[in-house]
Parts: sequence; structure tokens; C-alpha cells
Amino acid sequence: MSKFPYIANRNAPKDAFIEKVQRMLNYLRNRFHCGWPYLEDDGRYGPITAESVKGFQLWYTCKGNGILDTKTYEQIEIPHS
Repeated sequence: MSKFPYIANRNAPKDAFIEKVQRMLNYLRNRFHCGWPYLEDDGRYGPITAESVKGFQLWYTCKGNGILDTKTYEQIEIPHS
């Protein structure tokens, strides 16, 4: 079960849910040629994952803070489906 919101943490523990989010962000990045960083799917919500989430938020809604919340996750999941 996910624990929203996720906020960047350099010492974040590995999380299978975040690993899934990282794979979805990489898919979207490649599919739509978006400019956020490519992610290693290491399952950690660190600064690079947060930067990619913010990039997705800016691309999708024009507002971004890099925090993975329920709304952002649902938006990431929709185009990926």
C-alpha cells in the first residue's frame, strides 16, 4: 500500500511502489519525448525521482512541486494504461 505523499529524501528506503512509479515515468518520458531525467528503477524517492515527478507535473498540469501525491499518481497512471 502506498504512503502518500512522497517527498524527496536522499536516504529513502527502497519501496516497490516507487519502483513502479519510476518505470511509469520512464515509459512516459520515452513515449512522449519529455525532458525530465531518466530514472534508475531503484525504488527510492530521492531528488532525481522528485525532479522527474515535478517534470511530469509541469508537463501534465503546468504546476509542479515534485511531491508524489494521490492526484499526481493517478495522472501518471492514466496515460501509461
